[in-house]
Amino acid sequence: MTDAGRGRRDWDWALLAGAVVLLLQGYHLGGGDQDEYYPLVRRALDPAYLPGDYYLNSAFALSPRLFLIKALALASGPLTIPGAFLAFYLASLTLLVLAIYFLAREIFPSRAAAFVAVFLATLGPRYNINSQDFLSGWLTNQGASLPCGLLCYLFLLRGKIVPAVLSAGLATYAHPQLAVGMVALTFPWLALERRWRDAGWFLAGWLILAAPVGWSSLDLLQ
Repeated sequence: MTDAGRGRRDWDWALLAGAVVLLLQGYHLGGGDQDEYYPLVRRALDPAYLPGDYYLNSAFALSPRLFLIKALALASGPLTIPGAFLAFYLASLTLLVLAIYFLAREIFPSRAAAFVAVFLATLGPRYNINSQDFLSGWLTNQGASLPCGLLCYLFLLRGKIVPAVLSAGLATYAHPQLAVGMVALTFPWLALERRWRDAGWFLAGWLILAAPVGWSSLDLLQ
C-alpha cells in the first residue's frame, strides 16, 4: 500500500472512532455551565440585552470565555445560537479525536492501538481539567482549548513549528489559563531533546499570537 493509501486508512479509522465517540457520548444543549454561556452570547449579539445584570456586566469585564463567546456570537448569525453551540462542539470533538488518534500513531505502529487510545482517553475513567471532565457532552471553553493544545503537541512531535504555533494560539483564545499550562509543558520537552531553535521560534510565534489576550487582560485589570 502506498503512503497516500496508508494515510487515508488512518483518517478512516480516526473518523470512525470520532463517530462512535459521538454516538456514545451524545450531545446535550444547555448541559453543564452552558446556562452561563447562553446569556453571554446574547449580550455579545445585543449590548442592550439585560443591561443591569451584574453577572453579564462583570463577565464581560474579565472572563476566560470572552473570545469563545465572541466567536459563538459571530457564528450564530448564520447558524442561530443553538446551531453555533452544536457546530463548535462537533468541531472540538472532531479535533480532539484526531489529535488523540494521531498522537497515538506517533507512539504505536498499530491503528487498532490508536483506535483504542481514543476510547480510553474520551470514554474511559474521567479526570478533571479545571473542574471540567476531559470530555463533556456539551461545549465548554476547556473542551475547545484542549484539542488545539494536543494538536500543538502533535505538530511539535512532527517538527512542524508553524502549525504548532497556530494550534497553541487557538488554544489560548479558547481558554487562556489552560493554554498557558499546556504551552509551558512544551519547553522542558524541547529542552530535553535539545531543540533550542524550535523552542525559540515556537515561543516567539506563540507570544505574538497570544499578545492580544494578554493585552486585554492587563487592560481590564487596570
